[in-house]
Amino acid sequence: FAYKCNICESYRCLACALISDTPTFQGHKHRLYRYDKYEGQCNGCGDQLHAAYVCKDCKFAVHNRCLRLPSKILHEYDEHPLILTYHEDNLYSEYTYCDICEETRNPNHWFYHCAICSTSAHRECVVKRHSYMKLGGSYRMGSHPHQLTFTKKISACHVCHQPCLDLSLECLKNGCDYIVHLECIKWQSSNHSFIQREDEGTS
Repeated sequence: FAYKCNICESYRCLACALISDTPTFQGHKHRLYRYDKYEGQCNGCGDQLHAAYVCKDCKFAVHNRCLRLPSKILHEYDEHPLILTYHEDNLYSEYTYCDICEETRNPNHWFYHCAICSTSAHRECVVKRHSYMKLGGSYRMGSHPHQLTFTKKISACHVCHQPCLDLSLECLKNGCDYIVHLECIKWQSSNHSFIQREDEGTS
């Protein structure tokens, strides 16, 4: 679902709607402004921008997804919190190795670091792709007769038969052990819909 402006007919997803139009950001000293159309390169991940949060005082610009990265996060790989580190002011750029996936990383891109253990990691290795999804939310899929619930399980997926290591959907109906990776679902608007949790009131 999305939020719609009835005046300009624009849409914003929940994540974007929760961000101020002129947010401040701990990795940059100036206030940022949202541009729905912007051509350039993201200072956080290096990808091309089509919409961005931009600093009017300098050339700093970031994706919405980079702006929403947590400044500190716990991860199973390290016993200490990992800190989001920016390439402009860190001393670790010479160590371009990700301790989680064991691949090299671009020293010009933001990453997570533990100064105590000297652990460094890609941000995408630390922050799961679907970490913004609310566990316990409900989902209706056309190919399954029962309501599914967002969860994190390690049971085998009924589609790909691999362990579910990220977000998955589980049927909680008694006697039905159906579980599927979120990534294994074909997102077709005619076959799925989000529905409200029973314990959530209407606004």
